[in-house]
Amino acid sequence: CAYQGLYNASCTQDSNCDTTRYLYCNFVVGGYCRCNTSMFWNGNMNSGTCEYKRTVNQYCYPYNDNWCDDTGPVGQGLTCASYTNPYGSEYGVCQCETNQYYNGSASLANGFCVAQHVYNQSCTSTSQCDYRINLTCSNNLCTCSSGYNYDSSINSSGVMGYCKKASGYLENCTVVLTCSTSQNLYCDLSYYGGLNTTGVCQCNSSWSYWDGTTCASKLSIGGLCSSNTNCISSEGLFCSNYTQSIGTCDCDSSHYWNNTCSLKLWYNSSCTSSYVCDDNRGLQCQGLGGSMFQKCDCYNTSYIWDSLYTTRTNKCILKLGYNQSTCYGNLECQDYNYLVCNGTKCACLYTAYWDGSVCQPKRNYTDPCSFTYQCRDFGPVNLICIMGTSVPPTLQCLCNATSFWDDCQQACIVSKKIYQSCTLTANCSSNECDKTANLQCLNGSLTSSGWCNCTSLQWWNGSYCRDKGIPAWGSNSSALCNSSYQCADYNLVSCPLGARWPSLNSTCECATTKYWNGVTCLDRVTNGQSCTLWNTSPVNTSTCLSAAGAGLICSSSTCVAGTCTGGTCSCPTGYTWNSSFAICVAPSSG
Repeated sequence: CAYQGLYNASCTQDSNCDTTRYLYCNFVVGGYCRCNTSMFWNGNMNSGTCEYKRTVNQYCYPYNDNWCDDTGPVGQGLTCASYTNPYGSEYGVCQCETNQYYNGSASLANGFCVAQHVYNQSCTSTSQCDYRINLTCSNNLCTCSSGYNYDSSINSSGVMGYCKKASGYLENCTVVLTCSTSQNLYCDLSYYGGLNTTGVCQCNSSWSYWDGTTCASKLSIGGLCSSNTNCISSEGLFCSNYTQSIGTCDCDSSHYWNNTCSLKLWYNSSCTSSYVCDDNRGLQCQGLGGSMFQKCDCYNTSYIWDSLYTTRTNKCILKLGYNQSTCYGNLECQDYNYLVCNGTKCACLYTAYWDGSVCQPKRNYTDPCSFTYQCRDFGPVNLICIMGTSVPPTLQCLCNATSFWDDCQQACIVSKKIYQSCTLTANCSSNECDKTANLQCLNGSLTSSGWCNCTSLQWWNGSYCRDKGIPAWGSNSSALCNSSYQCADYNLVSCPLGARWPSLNSTCECATTKYWNGVTCLDRVTNGQSCTLWNTSPVNTSTCLSAAGAGLICSSSTCVAGTCTGGTCSCPTGYTWNSSFAICVAPSSG
């Protein structure tokens, strides 16, 4: 029996070698005991064993590449490099060559050494980029660091190309001494004036600004900024210092953002939100008649767009109240309270009186009263407030003691003396007048003679007596008008714009705070109250208060022939009811 040979011992067969140490007889090298190609001998001629070659970052000794997995193409291509380690300076570590990097995970040993990448090749870390040409990994590309430019003509350690120092912001530059392209700088040769070969590194002011590190793209709407130069001025933006968004690129107060700063819209312009209306002039987007007809209008009916009369300020001004001055036209008065401009002051029509809140129609014969001004005291009616004959007696609008009430003339007539002629009330329905023109015989004076005329429920249109107009109802549209006498004023219907705007085809309507129920104008109901909705043309309204800034809608779904019942007045989706101001408001933005 003979001892099995150790590493490098002569052999003629595998059994001559110590197989417990993983040795075999390698005939390729002339018959010597060796480790296989995936292993190395970790000792000397007298001791040691074969072990698997070590992977990346494992120690090796004594600077012997055989300890490391250096074989290819299956191996990792590692070498034993010097390394400061706790085992002593005589040990090294398995690493790639200095111009290579390991392309796998060290803990999994699933990679191999590949050449470091050159300029503009992909990377995930700086170790993958060729350090010899001063590259770093930025945005997954091997490139130059900020403040350096790549020069492909320079030979660095046998590799063409090198990242060389470039001129920075506001530093001098020439054709040779270039500006830092990684910072988006360019050489402004006009900086010193004349035909110079030396300039200064600047940002291109048409699209960029210096942010302290690089030339950054100018900011669009909402971008954080410190000066106007940070924002895209060609879009009308500046660095806001007047809104809640201080330090952001914004339009000025007379413009709104619509892919560029656009001039805010004026009165009566179509709109989709109040954002586009000129709030500096008191305008908001109002849903007058539904969302399809939204217009820039004053905040509510307490304001009027002042462009009609002598002041012409072209902004929303507060309408004048009772007995306030100076007014130049009816629209400057609180028309929702039925005030008109009487000279220079806002007052009620002579046919109405002020009850402390609104103009009320003066009361007719036998109506209850407290004061004469509440009665139709104007001529030729001449009613006064006196104690009546009811039981118990109460104050009523009656004629004075020397007059009597004439139903035909709807006026107090001076009582006739004995033997004076009089006209029977039957004359009110005589056939003396042209019935094709709807005329009737009415007493036209204090004499017994009558005259053919329209009744108080009609008006003369130049050809015949026409019934006074009413708002849209059923299948009928609102009656056209150019003056309130053409409308059913006895039922609170008026012609809002009247003869001042005949070209607008004005129509007989209730006040914006009232609605037409087919008989008269009634007050609209407010938030939480039951409502009715007419959702077909030409009516298209509800009993909810939508004007005066309230903005209420009727949420009703039980509809029969265009009439929807069982609803409740509420704010549109996204709005809440402000009971202090009696309006629907949008939630405030943070």
